[in-house]
Amino acid sequence: MKRLALFLFLFLAVLSGIQAQWVSKTYTLPPGWSSIWLSGDATYSTVGNLFPSAVTQVWRWNPNPDKIQFIQSPSDATTESEEWTVWKRDGTESKLSRIIGNSAYLVFNSASSNQTLSLTLLPRPPSNNWLISGANFMGFPALQNSKNFSQYFASFINSGTTGLPANTKVYKYVGGNLSTSNPLSLNVSASSSELVAPNTAYWFSMPAVSDFSGPLSYEMASSDGLAFGRSVSMLTLGIKNRTTASLTCNFSLDASATAPSGQPAITGPVALNIRRMNTDGTSTTVGAANQTVTIPANGMTNVDFMVDRSGMSATSGALYASVLRIRDTSGFTDVQIPVTAQPADRAGLWFCQVEVNGVTSTVDGSAATGQSFPLNFLIHRSSDTTTLLRQAFVGKLASTGNPLGIATREALVLATGVSDVEPSRFYSPIMPYNSSVINGTGSLASTVTWTIVHDANDPVNPFMHTYHPDHDNLNATFTASASETYTVTRTCTFTIDNSQSTASSLVGSYTETITGLLKNSSQSPATLSVSGNFIMRRLSEISTLTTQ
Repeated sequence: MKRLALFLFLFLAVLSGIQAQWVSKTYTLPPGWSSIWLSGDATYSTVGNLFPSAVTQVWRWNPNPDKIQFIQSPSDATTESEEWTVWKRDGTESKLSRIIGNSAYLVFNSASSNQTLSLTLLPRPPSNNWLISGANFMGFPALQNSKNFSQYFASFINSGTTGLPANTKVYKYVGGNLSTSNPLSLNVSASSSELVAPNTAYWFSMPAVSDFSGPLSYEMASSDGLAFGRSVSMLTLGIKNRTTASLTCNFSLDASATAPSGQPAITGPVALNIRRMNTDGTSTTVGAANQTVTIPANGMTNVDFMVDRSGMSATSGALYASVLRIRDTSGFTDVQIPVTAQPADRAGLWFCQVEVNGVTSTVDGSAATGQSFPLNFLIHRSSDTTTLLRQAFVGKLASTGNPLGIATREALVLATGVSDVEPSRFYSPIMPYNSSVINGTGSLASTVTWTIVHDANDPVNPFMHTYHPDHDNLNATFTASASETYTVTRTCTFTIDNSQSTASSLVGSYTETITGLLKNSSQSPATLSVSGNFIMRRLSEISTLTTQ
């Protein structure tokens, strides 16, 4: 069970973003050095392909609270600093290979005119990590042309004080060469006309321990937002109000942009509902679009969102996606929360544990075992095939767009050095040595059966001993083939008990018949059989298995 728990943890750690919804963003890059704040991921392509050809350098800030010190001028970026990951078009620096969300980027435009950067992003809920060192380079989900710094940060709490301290220095890159005027020191007083821009990254010379992204913050179970997958029916979004006045949020539901090349296509929007509690204790379900929620001063409100799958396609791989947009009526923030769902079925990767507790003896008939015997299976279900796997590699695929996926060979997923996702491997020794997949008959809806054949030369065959001269299929002088072992065939049947199963956990009975182990004149062929119970736990809801 401990190993299974570790499997689950590792797998869920890489599941983020497997299915995605998209938004289109446009950034204006002036000549020279400027900065942008990306609220979403664009890891489906390389930096060189995403940015205009005139952009010759991109630097991503990686805050490291143990090492950085804020100096008087933050313009002295160096590739020797661990706080910067750098890409240069001439190839001299290439450590920055992918663009991730909630990150600040320093960009150099070598042209003499403005360049337009158009990106398709996977939106992420806002997230900031302020550092006690005092060097903070970040952006905010501010409503365009709405609040100045004093207004936006009025609810920011640091060291027992509220708002930006009077001596706070804030810098912004404005184009041109790095100098005393780029980045430019901003006026952030209460009377300043400098407004917080949503797509700009700013330097703050202020030590802080905070997660402040705005007067409203959002709490949810996953950085993927409202990710219902194939099995979840309801998710809760917590909205916290940091201000001293109540705030009202407006919800709208926007369609996803077209998925980039290599990413799963979007079938349609998500039918998203909100559960509202009535005064008499009952609840009412209404469409999430065009709804409002009021959050009390210094309070938090939980909003229950439910997915309606009744209009979804029965196709297993169908992906539905929308973007939940939340804007407060006081004009502080404009936040985009990703929403995804798929038809409810049992597609995906499953880890199965069998406890064999019964055996049929050829002498005395059926009998219980003195102690249960464990068997582990690795199973994948696609839209129409249930497959037994020897191993599965999970990570970003090496194919176009580098979507997260499941592959049967390590070479089909990106290695750690070129991916922002650590690949994981799952292994089951139950398979013949030279087999990677075996297709079964039936499905996970009721009963599924696999026939596993260990031929005479299979190293996994119980008769085969590599270092035993009587069981190596060679003659006495080891010069020619000789028949010394036997083919063993196992027929494994899983019968699901749907009354006791859930969307993520299947239980039922297991039977297995074995031929080739027993010679008995009254049986042709001689068979043995065992039985027991099993539990399958779904590790992933990805319905596609990549084999080549």
